[in-house]
Amino acid sequence: YVFTRQTGPTHATAAAPCPAPNGTAPRRTAFTQPPPTCTAAHTAYSAKVATDVGTFTIGLARGNPEVVNSFVYLARYHYYRDLTFDRVIPGFVVQGGDLHPPTRANPSPTGPQGPGYTVRGTVPKAGTYQVGTVAMAKTGSAPAGTAGAQFFVIVGPQGTSLPPDYTVLGHVTSGMKVVNRIAADGGPQPHGYPKVVHKMRSVTISPG
Repeated sequence: YVFTRQTGPTHATAAAPCPAPNGTAPRRTAFTQPPPTCTAAHTAYSAKVATDVGTFTIGLARGNPEVVNSFVYLARYHYYRDLTFDRVIPGFVVQGGDLHPPTRANPSPTGPQGPGYTVRGTVPKAGTYQVGTVAMAKTGSAPAGTAGAQFFVIVGPQGTSLPPDYTVLGHVTSGMKVVNRIAADGGPQPHGYPKVVHKMRSVTISPG
């Protein structure tokens, strides 16, 4: 299963420090290396994903600190602002987070697709994926557990039957109706070009 394209080159020249938790950091989408530790140990975090059709909340996985730290880092740099859900397949997944996603009209866009780095998370046990599970996308050639910026929400049985190669970011704790509304506007495999393109307006991180 291939869920994302290879990350292209970036134009950043220096690593970025931890962004301000209060949301005042300027937007940044290109990085040269994985982030420093910006999350507190033993603290649970949630992510509120505001979309053009409503909001859903992800409870982030406490047992996957490196992946959660990276996601929080990107979200607080407003990386996901106005990015689309570009691969949407009913009964399978709703996926977003590509900077320059392929479309039916432009299946091979140029430009970076990811933040310029990846991290490695834990590989889940078989049978872990459920409807509402949020996992990190990776290329088919990348090692199991690799995470960049793209993530997907499992919305049906095709998703729950995926092999356990995709590290878990968390689980949708509220707003699954919003995710399902986005899924309903999806398209067929393999590309899943949506019939109606939906966007993330923002991703806001909160402790607890």
